[in-house]
Amino acid sequence: MKINARKTLIWLVAVFVALVVALTAAVSFIVPAYVESRVIPGLAARFGLTAEQVHVRRIGWWGADAGPFRFQGSGLPALTLASIQVDYTPLTLLRGRIQGITLGGLSVELRLADDGMTIAGLKSPAGKASPPGPSPPLDLKGLLPVGLDYLDIIQSDVVVHHNGRRHLIPLEMHLQTSDLAKGVLKGQVKLRILGNALVLSTVADQSANSARLTLAGEDFALDSLCRLGVLPAGVSLSGHLHYDAWATAQLAPMALKGFGFDGRLTGLSATAGPTVVVNQPTAQGDLQPVTLSVSALDADHIQWRCGPFQIDGPARAAVNALSGRWTRKASSWSLDGQAELLLPGQRLAGGLVLEKALPVSWSLNANQDSEEILHFNIRSDPIQSLALGLNDLQFVPRQCGIEINGRYGDQGLE
Repeated sequence: MKINARKTLIWLVAVFVALVVALTAAVSFIVPAYVESRVIPGLAARFGLTAEQVHVRRIGWWGADAGPFRFQGSGLPALTLASIQVDYTPLTLLRGRIQGITLGGLSVELRLADDGMTIAGLKSPAGKASPPGPSPPLDLKGLLPVGLDYLDIIQSDVVVHHNGRRHLIPLEMHLQTSDLAKGVLKGQVKLRILGNALVLSTVADQSANSARLTLAGEDFALDSLCRLGVLPAGVSLSGHLHYDAWATAQLAPMALKGFGFDGRLTGLSATAGPTVVVNQPTAQGDLQPVTLSVSALDADHIQWRCGPFQIDGPARAAVNALSGRWTRKASSWSLDGQAELLLPGQRLAGGLVLEKALPVSWSLNANQDSEEILHFNIRSDPIQSLALGLNDLQFVPRQCGIEINGRYGDQGLE
């Protein structure tokens, strides 16, 4: 029997087109319905969540779109997601890669307590128990089951419940995951806490066994700390802080290697009882920003410097600088500090009068030994220009100084 090659080709093409149409229909209709009704609710149930709303709009050859989602845990809202977009092509799928995932309108409810932070109603899935001992180091190269170029979270927020208060924190995040196969992860997180914008950036390199974090904030309103309730009773704080901070860490085993902080305080007003700390004016009357600097080449050696600022209260003083160094050893630590200040001429308590400006430099040395006893020494440099008056009496020593030695432990203060 003679076979018509042209008809055979037409039939083969028709069968191929029918298979493509059937497969496309399965991908477009059957797979979304299965993921929506079975896969996502089943995955949520493993974590103790109930899928209240799940909608998968499209799963195709050139990407997928889904949302909105709403999950509850223990009858309480736990997580909502307005949309999720997955970008890929048939070619990238054949290579085992996804171009990117974008989550929009994500909202997570967190509970903050003394024992840590948890997602409302979320529980760990049942499975193999973790082996005893320290946790294995994080493996960036095997972090994701498929290749992914980026992960974005946009127009989202985190809701933190703490001490009966509800704090809404807007969140955006970008993770660059294209080099995870090389053990490199880069990311940036933008937060807004009580109206204060924070930008956290990180670079982790598993081959170099290191990670670096940077944190930057502009115009951080200090009075927001009062609204958070983290300040002691009777203390108020206002002003603005501009800062940059960084930290470096070792990945395996996880350990802090160093950190630094540089900041400027403007419009400062810190009040505790009758004492107020404010910015110090220059000779021209302009207010100088208070500069803050903290640095450590490792977690056992910390240095800091702060100033200038002015103290107003029962006694007035212009503090030019506070500086110090803290060192930790095997079972003890030590502290060295210096303070440079100027007491202007003023009337003190009890009618005592400081008749002229008095510059004073103070030094502090303290250490805690292995028995947890704190030893300290506070002393002034020789004071050359002290002039005190009380009614008709005057005290003008040629030179004087102050020194205090003591210790503090289980027996109290000596």
